[in-house]
Amino acid sequence: MRYKNHLGNRSHNKGYVFIIIFLILIALSSCSRINTKLTDDSDTAQTEITADTVMVINQTDDTLGKDNTILDASKDKIADTEPENQADNQPSPALIKIQEPSPIPEPTERPNAVTIPTPEPSIKPTVTPTPKPTIPPSPIPTPKPTIKPTPVPISKPSVTPSAIPTPKPVRELPSKGTKDVKEYAEIILQAIITEDMKEVEKVKAVHDYIVRNTAYDYDNLKANTIPEESYKIEGVLFHNTAVCQGYADTFQLFMELLEIESKVVVGKDLKNGVGHAWNMVELDGQWYQIDVTWDDPVPDQEGIVQYQYFLVTDEVMAADHSWNKKNYPKCNSETYLYYIYEDYIVESIDDVEEEFMEQYNSGKRTITLLYPEEGIPDMNFLGKYDYLFQDTDDEYITYTYYEPWRKGDYTVFVVMMD
Repeated sequence: MRYKNHLGNRSHNKGYVFIIIFLILIALSSCSRINTKLTDDSDTAQTEITADTVMVINQTDDTLGKDNTILDASKDKIADTEPENQADNQPSPALIKIQEPSPIPEPTERPNAVTIPTPEPSIKPTVTPTPKPTIPPSPIPTPKPTIKPTPVPISKPSVTPSAIPTPKPVRELPSKGTKDVKEYAEIILQAIITEDMKEVEKVKAVHDYIVRNTAYDYDNLKANTIPEESYKIEGVLFHNTAVCQGYADTFQLFMELLEIESKVVVGKDLKNGVGHAWNMVELDGQWYQIDVTWDDPVPDQEGIVQYQYFLVTDEVMAADHSWNKKNYPKCNSETYLYYIYEDYIVESIDDVEEEFMEQYNSGKRTITLLYPEEGIPDMNFLGKYDYLFQDTDDEYITYTYYEPWRKGDYTVFVVMMD
């Protein structure tokens, strides 16, 4: 575009040439005043002026075409002035180049400003809240069964439970020693046996009477001073103290008076490795083992009766008894294995509470429970019944229990409430 504009206006181009020549003449005249110290550089300056002038002229030739005459005249005038400058030994000033102004670029359309949004992270970080510190609860120790837990009031039974007293004969027994043993035993049977009783009930009544009214002569046994009467029926009936022989013979006497077939078994105590005596009894054509001595707690506990060895089989008895089986009938029947306990069986060790409280509220203070599992149930439920604490001045419910034992498919657990 710029080159085309020069060709389109030659009149203006001619004016430019004259102005350039005029400026050159002014520059040459001023150079004569420059210090002679620049003489050495004059040749170089002249060469530059000539070259620059030629360059300007050549450019003008290209643009003006037919104005060569004016350019030639300019060259002649420059040539005429050079000898004068050389004669005066004055250097020629440097030619000042005047550059044409750069063309102003045409404005271009400014593109629409595009706002580039700050890219959001593709995955926003998950802010995990810091949990508040929590104080772990202190472990609550399981209270001991005898310590009073926090009571939970419940309805009290309509009748205040009372302990079942040890049954006594209806008739007052004669003074000891005024009757012989057999006559005295008959009087006792009249007091504890009724006509409507079954044989098994009669056996139980005799069993219970001996246990409740006799204490094992434990002190004399330890001192090795057992008296003669402790080995006899008199020890049970008249002195209320005996050892195994006195227990077994007294039971045998009662069975004979009741006309129930029975035997005294002489064998060995496998727990202590000493001689021992107990009984066998026949009921409904089947024989059963019975050890009255070992159903009496030692030391003696008044009114407490156990039934661990009541009408059991040879298998049960053989666990801690030995005898000459050839001399005695076989005892294999389990008909009465749970006779005493059939009302105390629960489905699980975790279900003992209801049965326990039912027995207690009925007046019993010796509670018997049977469950299929082994071990001892959790007795802390006692703390739920506030009336259990009414008869005590302290904060404790005290009770004792026997070590549980297995009887057939069940564990027997007996608790004595104080």
